[in-house]
Amino acid sequence: MKLKKQSIRDINSVTINGLKTTKDEILHISMDWVENEVILFKKILRQGGTCKIRENTFRVTKVEPIRMVVR
Repeated sequence: MKLKKQSIRDINSVTINGLKTTKDEILHISMDWVENEVILFKKILRQGGTCKIRENTFRVTKVEPIRMVVR
């Protein structure tokens, strides 16, 4: 099972083993993942953090949106 392009959105930075990566590289790597690995990676994409899948360490950094207070 692999990821689809639409499942990788609004991310600021994804690194694999410390190297910055692109959507296409992530999609290529995810081609041979099992369902549990895809679910884990999607969860990390949503909330940010670090996970290890098949000897690759993924780090997802998300920036909080700027919230403006109007009075």
